[in-house]
Amino acid sequence: MSGVKIITFVIAVFLSFEVATLQAKPKLLLLAEENYPHATHNIQTGELEGIEVDILKQLMNETGTEYQMTLTPWNRAFRRAQTEKNTCVFPINYTPERADLFQWVRPTQLGGWAIFQRPDSNINIEKIEDVAAYTLVGKMGTQANKQIEAITKKQVLEATTDIAAVQLLYRGRADLLVSGIRDSRIAAQNSNLLPPVIVFNWKPAQFGLACSKGTDVKLIDALREANEKRLATIGK
Repeated sequence: MSGVKIITFVIAVFLSFEVATLQAKPKLLLLAEENYPHATHNIQTGELEGIEVDILKQLMNETGTEYQMTLTPWNRAFRRAQTEKNTCVFPINYTPERADLFQWVRPTQLGGWAIFQRPDSNINIEKIEDVAAYTLVGKMGTQANKQIEAITKKQVLEATTDIAAVQLLYRGRADLLVSGIRDSRIAAQNSNLLPPVIVFNWKPAQFGLACSKGTDVKLIDALREANEKRLATIGK
C-alpha cells in the first residue's frame, strides 16, 4: 500500500470514528410549550427562562447532552415531538392517553386540576360533586369545565383567561375556581394576588419531557437517571 493510500485510509477511519461519536451523542431539539409563561419564558421579552427551562438545562448539562431550545406553539410542538427524531416537547402533562406516544422523562414537576378557594374562605369539599352547591369559575373552553358541568349538571362561569378567572374569584363573583395547579399560581402572581388555596385536589398530574420514539434510548435512560437524582435531592 502506497503512502498516499495509507494516509487516505487513516483519514477515512478517523472521519468514520468522528461520525460515529457524533451519532452516539445526538443533539436534542427541545420545544418549549408557549402556553406556560414563567415556567418556560418571559412574557415581556420572550426569552426562555423559568423553572421548567432551568430543570431541563440541568438535566442536559448533567448528561453532557447538546441541545437547542426554542419556544413553539403547542399543536406544532406536540406533533413534531411525535414525528421527528431527537425532538422533545416540554412541559407536557403526562396522561394514560399520551403514555405510548412518547418516551418520557418525568416528573419534572407535579401539577393537575384542582378546586381552589380564596385564602379567606372556609369551604369544605370532600368530593367533586360537592362543588354543585357553589358558584364555580374557570377558564373558557377547558375539559375541566366540561367534566364538572357533566358531573354537577350546573354551568361553570367561564372567563377568557386564567388571570380573568382568578380575578373573578377574588372579586366575589364566584366561590370556587377550577384550574391547573400551576396555572392558578401564575395567574394570581400576574394579578398581584395571594395564591388561591386548594380545597380539593381533583386530578393530580405529572409534567415531564416527552420525546419522540426515534430518540436515542440510551440518552433517554441517562436523562431519566439524572432526573431521579434531582428529585431525590428535593423530595418528590
